Amino acid sequence: MQRRAFINRMTVALGGTMLGSSALAKTGYPEKPIRIIVPTSPGGATDAVARLFAEQVGKKLGNSIVVENIPGAATLLGVRQAASAKPDGYTLSIMANSFTAIPHVDKNARYKTSDFKGVSYLARSKMFLVVPAQSPYRTLKDLIDAASKAPGKLSYATVGVGTSSHVPLEMLSQEAKIELMPIPYKGITNAIPDVIAGRIDMMMGTGASTNALIESGKLRALAVANDQRLSFLPNVPTFAELGFKDVMYELYLGLMAPARTPEPILQALSQAFESVKADRALTERLALLDQELPDMHSSEQFNKFLQQDEQRMRTLLSK
Repeated sequence: MQRRAFINRMTVALGGTMLGSSALAKTGYPEKPIRIIVPTSPGGATDAVARLFAEQVGKKLGNSIVVENIPGAATLLGVRQAASAKPDGYTLSIMANSFTAIPHVDKNARYKTSDFKGVSYLARSKMFLVVPAQSPYRTLKDLIDAASKAPGKLSYATVGVGTSSHVPLEMLSQEAKIELMPIPYKGITNAIPDVIAGRIDMMMGTGASTNALIESGKLRALAVANDQRLSFLPNVPTFAELGFKDVMYELYLGLMAPARTPEPILQALSQAFESVKADRALTERLALLDQELPDMHSSEQFNKFLQQDEQRMRTLLSK
């Protein structure tokens, strides 16, 4: 299966290389360095993925791609600047799940998802619920039973409404009919010591943020927000296995451009970013970041996915 997936990516990439070269020849693009806005601080997974793709695609386009971190206001500072950028293909941005959620929970977001066009779905990672190793909640049922008896008492760490640290637990709260207490943090890494110490009852984790802590016995995973169990957590059931089929969530990272960017430039960018996904070295470096390539190979597929995700977030967060 992995070999077939690699061959499929290679086929798409080779076709994209030829098409991309044709599109680039017609537009004369790029004539100067391209900027990618990352709306988070340096050092995190989003930043690392952005720099990895910038390095590889810059070589393919024959021009440098510069990553600029603009963190603040739960990603809003960077997102707003990206939304207002000139639509000429020289200012792009990397967005995560919160991109489609925040406009539905923050009336001061000052951007709409329609301000952007998806260029390429870059990477994704799986998420799971963790508790302190010494937690009395040995199973998801234990946790839900306790939350049912004490509404609003059990706490979870979050970096903001609409983010990946919030949405899966909102899904669980709605489906299990429980009330949990969100505790805000500037970053999920800031929350981890409090979860380990038991000052916070739970959080959503990823392989990159928490797997080493699970292996060392400091955290315990209770359930996976995926349609199947994870290879590195084979004994941890999915939420669906435990009766909560709506708790399905993965962290995704996508490349975006201002909505009015000319279509030939969007296509050239999409094909350039898709073509580097055939590189095994890139796949291996993504794996070190707990990231994997998605099963999407075009901007059309990615934009359809974004529309579906926005509808899903609108429905979830309006309840």
